[in-house]
Amino acid sequence: VAAVSASGTSGFSNEASVTPGNAYGAPVPIPVPNNSFELDQQTGYIVPQDWAFTTNISTPSGDAANSNPAVQYVNSITNNPVAGVDGTYYWDPSDYGEQSAPYGSETSILTTASSLGTFTANTQYTLTVALGTPNDNALSSKSIGFQLLANGLVVANFVAPTSGAGALVQGTGLSDFSLTYSTVGQPQLVGQNITVALVYTYTGQYGRDAYFDNVRLTQ
Repeated sequence: VAAVSASGTSGFSNEASVTPGNAYGAPVPIPVPNNSFELDQQTGYIVPQDWAFTTNISTPSGDAANSNPAVQYVNSITNNPVAGVDGTYYWDPSDYGEQSAPYGSETSILTTASSLGTFTANTQYTLTVALGTPNDNALSSKSIGFQLLANGLVVANFVAPTSGAGALVQGTGLSDFSLTYSTVGQPQLVGQNITVALVYTYTGQYGRDAYFDNVRLTQ
């Protein structure tokens, strides 16, 4: 959404907001390839089309719950029935902690494999993703969210709240969460490539899942 006025101060946060001093027009969708993970039409430990997968693992006590915590164990596309899924399939990473404290941490990151376009001046971007988590009593050990990146560097980050109004609730299916980011006053970003990342970090015991689906971006 282009700003009618270029006045005001820009910035980003993990809360949906409009940059003060700017009026924006109607949002225009930016296509996100395979945004609902339907293209592969299969389940299993696959990297979905049009996405790239990375994981970071810390195992300080050396007794990982999974003796081989490799990519195939944490990256999964599934079609198990869950409320709020767009279509049939969704990303269902299962991060692993260790059997005894300290449990360490594991982060799974799914990033769009190619540029979604380039940032333009005086424009507000909104990234929306459906998020969820099973009823596994491990919500306090999870960080579930997403990021907006410019040339591979994070410019806006969102982590779903686990308490208070609008919080992520375990076992209730997927629901939409959004972040907004404005390029007003950010001329260095103009022309840089746009990508988005889905991020799940788990710091508890054994393996636990998170749900991601229906990635949407507008400007």
